Amino acid sequence: MPGIAAFCVYFAMYGFRKPVAAAGFVGVPGVFAGVDYKTALILSQAVGYALSKMIGVHVVSVHRPEQRTRLILSLIGLAWAALLLLALLPARFGPLAMLLNGLPLGMIWGLVFSYLEGRRNSEVLASILTASFILSSSVTRSVGSLMLDHGVSAFWMPALTGLMFTPLLLAGMAALARSPPPGVADSAERGVRRPMDAAARRAYLRLHWVPVTALVAGYSLLAALR
Repeated sequence: MPGIAAFCVYFAMYGFRKPVAAAGFVGVPGVFAGVDYKTALILSQAVGYALSKMIGVHVVSVHRPEQRTRLILSLIGLAWAALLLLALLPARFGPLAMLLNGLPLGMIWGLVFSYLEGRRNSEVLASILTASFILSSSVTRSVGSLMLDHGVSAFWMPALTGLMFTPLLLAGMAALARSPPPGVADSAERGVRRPMDAAARRAYLRLHWVPVTALVAGYSLLAALR
């Protein structure tokens, strides 16, 4: 159950991130010299998403289990509010709106995975969660394309598509919130994740800086290649 619920939550999150890629924004003048309008939106969102990953190093490590559900819903709510700004503000503010959209979403993975870690079957649950990548991007963009085909404005489509995935998000979060925590056997075999303050993070990095550096560098290269 936790794996399927996590799959649904992360799948639904893509409904607030990817639909903008389905719009063409044909005829909208570019905001930056030499960059067309849609490219500016996508790049701005990517910058916000990357910054979010850095912020998440702090947020994910210090959050407490009882805060997770509210934090995930609040972050996705902020991302949707940014899509609303895309629809309501003049087009020249679109890149700013998409920067604000990406800024909360990069933390969702770590927060969702925190429901799954510390279990003897965490690797299996993580595989289920990761499988959401295979479907979510194309499905959410397809939903956005259908809305465009039915006459929805390119500026309103991302926000309305996000609303369509809200029931799945809420259902997944309700199931995750009710999932049992790791048991005694899980804790004995895997350990217990506790919130880390700044001193604890520095101590951890001093002890494990070589593998942490290798992982960050490796995943950065893979992300750039992708």
